[in-house]
Amino acid sequence: MPKAEGKNIQKSKNGAVELLRIVTITLILFHHYQQIYGIYHIGGINFYNGRFPFQYLVEMLFLLSGYLAWRYHKRICEGLSFGTYLKERVWRLFPGMVIADLACYALMYFYYRSFGSYWMDIPINKGRLLITLLGMGSGWFVEGTRINSPTWYVSVLFLCLILLFILTKLAQKLKKPMWIFSVAMIVLGLICWGLNLYTEIGFVPFWDIYSCRGYYAFFMGLLLAELQEKKAIPQKGILIWLGIGIGTLVCFLLIPGPYRNWINVLLAMVICPPVLLLLVSDKAEAITKGRKVIPFLGKMSYSVFLWHVPFIIAMWFYLMRENIFLDLKNPVVMILYAIAAWAVGILCYFVLELPFRMVLQELGRIFGAKKNDN
Repeated sequence: MPKAEGKNIQKSKNGAVELLRIVTITLILFHHYQQIYGIYHIGGINFYNGRFPFQYLVEMLFLLSGYLAWRYHKRICEGLSFGTYLKERVWRLFPGMVIADLACYALMYFYYRSFGSYWMDIPINKGRLLITLLGMGSGWFVEGTRINSPTWYVSVLFLCLILLFILTKLAQKLKKPMWIFSVAMIVLGLICWGLNLYTEIGFVPFWDIYSCRGYYAFFMGLLLAELQEKKAIPQKGILIWLGIGIGTLVCFLLIPGPYRNWINVLLAMVICPPVLLLLVSDKAEAITKGRKVIPFLGKMSYSVFLWHVPFIIAMWFYLMRENIFLDLKNPVVMILYAIAAWAVGILCYFVLELPFRMVLQELGRIFGAKKNDN
């Protein structure tokens, strides 16, 4: 079996992990396609309202983000300032999200102007748009804004990254290992998620059901990275964990009733972690080494994730306005949609996001030069 323990986290973003990201994003595309278009296949595979809730694959994205964030923890320990750290994270997450959210808002506006009703009953609200553009659309101090629904993940991820910096500094000051704080965030996330699920406590800033999903999954990924670097996860333990995860998944698929409300927790705690640990092994990396298309698509997956809902809105808007009938239930159409969504996401990255980044970079240079002159 592949040897996973002791892997250098800096090199863990390999082709196998990128392939996992590609598959996860594609399944989420299928999920939102069936959810938004109200599609259900009797006796077939359903990515929405089926036996397996594919929407909780976002937990895998948080888990992977937390695992890869371990390298930021190490840089913070070495003296990385909060300003530089925040600038790097904003530069990576925000340009694409801002453009995609603005496009989504514009499409929702034109939809309302054309048909006299709100898209998916989501009101057009400039205040909520502004909050979303600031990266605080979900999990922060307001309830989810739903301008571009997938970006709730980005908002909560941004919050988790800020907490990572704060907790790293706290761990340094108290001279305690980081795993203690990771475990604390996992436990608090699980407790508050359960309270949100089983009680009517209402919205609690920074501890709603979305932020809690980010906390327990992101810091689980961070914990895995720390334990792996310290060689605290033996190969046999990974295999046992994988067996338990497979057994848990099988039990859920056969008798989902008792586990349905907890499948997101099971994914983050039991099912996904051993899969991730095996994919960051040397053997898994060697299998995908040299396959340039996988790292490229893995890099583009974030843009595809941001743009697939605006693409769905544009697709629906065009079909309705032109009165074109398309059998959306046809599996071939759904596959073609996924291919088109990937193409649109990649195109938007090169045509919109990269030029926007260049403009921001040039503005930064101009204002930086003026500041120096003063």
